[in-house]
Amino acid sequence: MKISYFFLAIILFLTNSIYSQQCGFDIERSKLRQNPEYVALEKAAVQRIQTAIKSGNLSKRSSHVLTIPIVIHVLHLGEAEGTGTNISAAQIQSSIDNLNDFYGGQTPGSDLDFKIEFTLAKRDLDCNATTGIIRIDASGVTDYATYGIAAMGDGADGDTLKDLSRWPETNYFNIWIVTEIDGNNRSYYV
Repeated sequence: MKISYFFLAIILFLTNSIYSQQCGFDIERSKLRQNPEYVALEKAAVQRIQTAIKSGNLSKRSSHVLTIPIVIHVLHLGEAEGTGTNISAAQIQSSIDNLNDFYGGQTPGSDLDFKIEFTLAKRDLDCNATTGIIRIDASGVTDYATYGIAAMGDGADGDTLKDLSRWPETNYFNIWIVTEIDGNNRSYYV
């Protein structure tokens, strides 16, 4: 199974009840849920998680940790690194640390250690060293500078933006950082 489907299913399973505001993530998920193949993969992933929980395979006593290499694609508007939409490596690492704390059962409301660790990719497919952070100036993509990515309204096509930088989903979990969704004036929902 592709790492990205597994990770997405875990996030969707846990965050659905945590956050009630509808944001771009929710809108994209609604689109995905119209695809029967995606729904089947999501159901299978949730079933595996429930089976693992019932069998005790996700208990805090287990020492096996699944490490998922991630690649962060920062789709910025041409700013210098660490400014504006071209967020710093420290901001990215802080978010990864928070994600690991949540899935490690270290935050309020997440007392289950899923034995999953997310880490920035250290090697590309050719075994070259990488930081796991790819920075792309997407200011030339139609409507991106004005509206960001389109989920339901105005904005650049999500697939067009992802195609600017995409690593194989069978080996890496790709995360794209975008300026905004549907021209929401850079208001972010967590």
